[in-house]
Amino acid sequence: DQAELKKSSTISGIWVIPLIALVLGVYMVIHTWMTEGPEITIAFDKATGLVQGKTKIKYRDVEMGTVQAADLTPDFDGGIATVKLDRQVLPLLRDDTRFWVVTARVSLGNVSGLDTLLSGAYIQMAPGTGKEGHRQYTALEQPPLTPTGAPGLRLNLVSAAASSVSAGDAVLY
Repeated sequence: DQAELKKSSTISGIWVIPLIALVLGVYMVIHTWMTEGPEITIAFDKATGLVQGKTKIKYRDVEMGTVQAADLTPDFDGGIATVKLDRQVLPLLRDDTRFWVVTARVSLGNVSGLDTLLSGAYIQMAPGTGKEGHRQYTALEQPPLTPTGAPGLRLNLVSAAASSVSAGDAVLY
């Protein structure tokens, strides 16, 4: 008798697991690429309270991203934060978008940021109205007194003796 040899035309069941793993891996890579947000850099004079991987970026008290790296500038004169933002932030990144660090501040007439005593400092964002697509910013040292685009008249007051006037005081006419 002679043995009959037949070629198997079916794929072995052992290949199912690697094929499923490959499909899941490709899906995860594509999903991450499609939902990934922009990366921006923000320069600070003082990077007080910025912690890599922990400090959040907020807009209207909603977390919009995280500081990925906090480094010194090349001349050691300030800090640079590399920030990874959510994809939904893209339309808010404009030429005149402003950023500043929110920490506890106590002055003669104002107390702000007390919530940061427990949670830590965070970076606040105020979207601008300029051209979209900007990726490098310089942070403000103090929070802005008015939101971008707020109606009203802006005046520069000049005086030889202005000891009792400070930023944010009301001007009456």
